[in-house]
Amino acid sequence: MIIKEDFFEDYCNWERIKEFKYCIFNSSATHVDAEANLSKSAQIFHEHIFVKKAGTYKETPRHQDMLYYCVD
Repeated sequence: MIIKEDFFEDYCNWERIKEFKYCIFNSSATHVDAEANLSKSAQIFHEHIFVKKAGTYKETPRHQDMLYYCVD
């Protein structure tokens, strides 16, 4: 992927990129994540990718997932 913009973001790639989906459902990533967070399980809502070139002045959008996700 070639990024020509100073700032790029994308999400829910696992729904259209088979390698992402394979990694989520067939690798040990969920087990590692659950263990790192002292949890018995892990759940993916979506992944979010930010690519920001050095020196870019555009601010990264701030967000808070707790307002609309079932996160303790």
